[in-house]
Amino acid sequence: MLNVKGTVVQIMGPVLDIRFPEGQLPELLNAVEVPNGDGCVVAEVAQHIGDNVARCIAMSSTDGLTRGVEAIDTGKGITVPVGRETLGRVFNLLGDPIGNIDTGSVVGSYIGLLFLGSAFVSIGLFSSVLTNNQIVAFIVAILLSVFCYLGFETLYNMDIFGSLNLFARSLGMRYHYESISRGVIDTRDVLYFLSVIALFVMLTRLVLQSRKWQK
Repeated sequence: MLNVKGTVVQIMGPVLDIRFPEGQLPELLNAVEVPNGDGCVVAEVAQHIGDNVARCIAMSSTDGLTRGVEAIDTGKGITVPVGRETLGRVFNLLGDPIGNIDTGSVVGSYIGLLFLGSAFVSIGLFSSVLTNNQIVAFIVAILLSVFCYLGFETLYNMDIFGSLNLFARSLGMRYHYESISRGVIDTRDVLYFLSVIALFVMLTRLVLQSRKWQK
């Protein structure tokens, strides 16, 4: 039954015992709203313990809540929003958004993916002109891409270059992609990706020019 009012008769931490009118106990798993100051505590009905009392579990802190306050049965369970509108958002277990969407990080991630994809394409082009065997070219492209993205990061973690470790790390794509994805577009990161793309395009051109084409 919708919007049936009860009264809180006992509070034990997150557990609330709420008495409702005769024959109007809320269904199990129904959400019950209890006003608390400027906010509202939402509790879920967990058990009917007799004497028209429903034992409920609060989904948030019960600090400040007192016996005798009114409680309202919503007539339905706890629901949370779904769909494209929720992408990139953080919600609590009641479906309320926590903070605002980090637009900078989202935009930065897309820009970073654009640069990363372009770099991988240039590596693929270079690999394709090294051999006439498509399978070999594919394997070479995968190995080069993995090394450029994770190889320098691995060398950094191995700590084999001493004071040059940070420089070695900065040669990897992952370092610059993660920097951009934080939402700060640094010219050093942009120049790095443009340099990688230009390098592999130039290498592709040199390989093509070195071949003896039949007239």
